[in-house]
Amino acid sequence: MNAVFVNSWYGADNWKYYIHVTHVVEGWGTNALFGVWGSSLDGYDDWDGLHSERPFTRLGTYHSPEEDGWAGPAGFYASDFRAPLVNYGESKTWRIWLWNSPDLPLESVQQRILTGGAPPPADHRVTLRLVAKPAGVTGGPPVGTVWDLMATPRVEFYLPTYRTTDGKQGYLLELTATLVPEPASLLVLAAGLAGMGGVMRRRR
Repeated sequence: MNAVFVNSWYGADNWKYYIHVTHVVEGWGTNALFGVWGSSLDGYDDWDGLHSERPFTRLGTYHSPEEDGWAGPAGFYASDFRAPLVNYGESKTWRIWLWNSPDLPLESVQQRILTGGAPPPADHRVTLRLVAKPAGVTGGPPVGTVWDLMATPRVEFYLPTYRTTDGKQGYLLELTATLVPEPASLLVLAAGLAGMGGVMRRRR
């Protein structure tokens, strides 16, 4: 069984989700980091790093100069940091591929995905979505399932272990962060709009 742990580190300009994949035997897993950093760019920079060639498990976002104008080497990145979200309505999405190498021992037949930790600031909405499964895989949550990591930081689900030499044939997850006004901010905005309406009516 694989276990995937996701932990977040709080801060409007510096937050991250840490994904740790483990198996029934220590040393079979891997780690990945996704988030924002105050001095990071949306493109390639020193905060981004290719996944290691550790045995069995692969996890990361894919970038290449051909696909997205990436300035760094093409490949799967286990560390992918972006610039902070600034404007309300702004979103950033990390497309995360998960797969196992063909030589993963047959003892691992199922992956357990766990999310947890403190969420980002309250004016963020963060979701994890299962976008695609490998061809022929039917177990686990249906494609399109979305987990709200702000409302429920800790969720748990299971996916069959899948072995391949092509990472893009594995599972595809999307971690999406959106900057949204807090309820108190919406009330202040509504009050301001109502006040402007009153002024306009009096001027008429």
